[in-house]
Amino acid sequence: MTVPEGLDLAYRRDGRDVVLSVRGDIDLSSAPYLDQALTELIDEQGNLSIVLDLEHLEFMGSTGVALLLKARERAHLRGGRIILARPSTIARRVLEISGVLSAFDVRDDGVDPAVTDGR
Repeated sequence: MTVPEGLDLAYRRDGRDVVLSVRGDIDLSSAPYLDQALTELIDEQGNLSIVLDLEHLEFMGSTGVALLLKARERAHLRGGRIILARPSTIARRVLEISGVLSAFDVRDDGVDPAVTDGR
């Protein structure tokens, strides 16, 4: 799948933990790409802890909200979790308005130290 214009994903790994930095927009054209990336991380690679760094997310509509909820459920069914790190003002506002922010583990101080420190 071709990376859509306006979305950039970067991965960092530490054992079974993955930090996925999302930069740009999650919209109708980019959501399938992000969904595929999350499906591969959760279903195919068996990652149990995925930290989505949303600090540089510039736009997210209802498609993005649905995608995050779907990924959260997929991870939860496998005993894992999705953590939202440093959500941008836009991301936080959309999740608040949608009434789903409380469904996520949100880390305003960044990623889990176990991920960044290599423990």
